[in-house]
Amino acid sequence: MLVYLDSATSLRVYRTTEIPGAPRTFIGRIQKTSFEYVQEKEGEPTSEEEERDIQQVVQVYKDAHQSRLRLEASSFPEIARRVAEFYASSASDVEKRLIVSALQQMSRAIRKVDQVTEANQQSALGAVRAS
Repeated sequence: MLVYLDSATSLRVYRTTEIPGAPRTFIGRIQKTSFEYVQEKEGEPTSEEEERDIQQVVQVYKDAHQSRLRLEASSFPEIARRVAEFYASSASDVEKRLIVSALQQMSRAIRKVDQVTEANQQSALGAVRAS
């Protein structure tokens, strides 16, 4: 049986037995940034059943990550309004600089994505016209 223990950057994967008090064996980790499973170099190879279990856990974490992103994105308009109110009413000069910097960074990132998307659409349109 596998157990998964959370750490700051990964889920540590251990193999355990049904025997009470038996030590668990570290077999690898699932990276939180990439959701990639990295097997311990000196650990025993995982069985097909364990591999399926690991992939199911990876999928659960991927789904949870997507859900959090959707929640944050759908909450963003309210957050933006509240931050704007805070900025106008009581933010210090340092807080205002931090807010403006974050806003500029987000604006640049969105503009960059839009430019790439537009370039891809233009390229696809040109390919359709050429054929």
